[in-house]
Amino acid sequence: MKKLIIISVALILFFEKTYSNNTNSSIYAYVNGLVCEFCARALEKTIGNQDEVENIIVDLRKKVVIVELFDGKSLKEEKLISLINDAGYDVTEIRYGKK
Repeated sequence: MKKLIIISVALILFFEKTYSNNTNSSIYAYVNGLVCEFCARALEKTIGNQDEVENIIVDLRKKVVIVELFDGKSLKEEKLISLINDAGYDVTEIRYGKK
């Protein structure tokens, strides 16, 4: 029984880490209200200050904020939405991808 519990915990930790690394390496946040370079710089500064964030790209034409995370790091969707909302913008959609 003890071995079964240890194996179960190890598998859970392995799959959790694998999921985090594979699905959250880049986050695409589609945002309403992005119209100028000032908007882009404000979001780059706000989101870029997070420890998990390696790089941030704001595409004004597509109205998307691309957040690239450090390997092995993840950023909760709620936290990203909160950061964007607090900056005065509305998130319309979140997608995940790889760098």
